[in-house]
Amino acid sequence: TIDAGEMDERVFNTEIAVACDVTNPLIGPSGAAVMYAPQKGATEAQVEWLDRGLTHLAELMEVDPYGEGYGSTGGLGYGMVAFCGAKLIRGIDWVLDVVGYDERVKQADLVITGEGSLDHQSLEGKAVMGAVQRAKACGVPVIALAGRAGQGAERCLEAGLDGYDTLMDIAENEADAMVNAGRLLTTLTARVLEEV
Repeated sequence: TIDAGEMDERVFNTEIAVACDVTNPLIGPSGAAVMYAPQKGATEAQVEWLDRGLTHLAELMEVDPYGEGYGSTGGLGYGMVAFCGAKLIRGIDWVLDVVGYDERVKQADLVITGEGSLDHQSLEGKAVMGAVQRAKACGVPVIALAGRAGQGAERCLEAGLDGYDTLMDIAENEADAMVNAGRLLTTLTARVLEEV
């Protein structure tokens, strides 16, 4: 059971906006547990157990668990909506608006963005593809620099990314890429800029 009876009433009289970096729902094949728990070391059995637990939470809260962004931060997006009546906003759009991204991009010849791992999850509302979408609307090409390219990285190209390079392209191994990330990123950036 859940008893929220002692929650401070001011929560419900406050407009709360939560910036989310992904669009995943709380549960299901693209939910929080299935998409992100394996990254944290969860086994297949643990992922199943976590998804069942989140499903049970949704049943208790009686709030549809399939909203966009509800799976953000392990389900915190859902929790903020269900418990606090929060509104979820796309985090990358909020950040890009704050920094005046569109106006800056219009003055650029190229956008270089980055991601730790460029993969299928990059398409779920993460920063790199948000930068791509907005730059494309301004007619400016985008290249991503990533630590590594994972499963589905090529789908980012299909979604508008013009190209990507990774630290793993020039590192001796994964340990080298992690320990010497700063130096390798400088080298990779210089190489990319020489090619454009």
